[in-house]
Amino acid sequence: MIVIHKSEYNPRIDFIVCKQLLCNLPYEYSEPKLRECFGNEAGELPYEKDIIALKNFFKTTDITKATKTEVEVLYGICTHESIKYDGEIGKVDCMDDLERLVETVKRYDCNRVTLFQILMLFGYCRTHGVPIMPYHGICAKIYNSLISGDCETAEKGWAELKYRKSKYSVKHPIEQNAFCIKQIKEYSAEFLKITGVEKLGVYGSLAQGTDTEYSDADILVVIKDGLDVTVVKQQAHKFWTDKLPFHYDICVTTEDGMKNLPIGIRSSVKFLGGECDGKKL
Repeated sequence: MIVIHKSEYNPRIDFIVCKQLLCNLPYEYSEPKLRECFGNEAGELPYEKDIIALKNFFKTTDITKATKTEVEVLYGICTHESIKYDGEIGKVDCMDDLERLVETVKRYDCNRVTLFQILMLFGYCRTHGVPIMPYHGICAKIYNSLISGDCETAEKGWAELKYRKSKYSVKHPIEQNAFCIKQIKEYSAEFLKITGVEKLGVYGSLAQGTDTEYSDADILVVIKDGLDVTVVKQQAHKFWTDKLPFHYDICVTTEDGMKNLPIGIRSSVKFLGGECDGKKL
């Protein structure tokens, strides 16, 4: 986090960690405005004020040495509720540690997923000196899976969190970003023809022009009804692997499914090929 920056550290992690801890973030919100509030430390809406409070907490707290009191303080910022935490802040490195964490969390009558996120973040930082990415949806899946005894699903969630942590630590020459967009534009027609999908787009920092040397390529594929999402995703990965210079993510959805995507995707996507009815890159 902010207090444990090192020479190779993506500052975007700070915003992502704070946003994922927000409990009152509405389904519809302005991602650029929230980023602006985070950067300028000025906001009016309740969740804007909360993300600023979270940023200030991490500015003044060394979470590699977090105490029980700091668990209570952070929980209060996230939930606007109080908790008396008398458990341990143990290491978090593997599934056994997560299982012990779940046993601790379920003793409390509180927002258990948020407490799980906080203890996982503190424990991982204490063990590794760098933060894990506490994505709310994935943490909820891990917690609920372990409660129900579905260890396989929990392990997949844990692997996803570690993967996301590692991808935000990879740096590349910023000049490669423009080359990446050029490649996607150049091969978009061929991709559409081979896969038979309806639209191909780019979202996130590359689409918004806010890319840095830590950015990856976020690709959106809109398919026709009847096509298999898993098959198209596999086709997409096979097609783009040797054409793009750095890490990329593929999101596959239908036209109807677009409305269910996170607002960060819907608000930033720019289409490069297919029957485009939105912004174009």
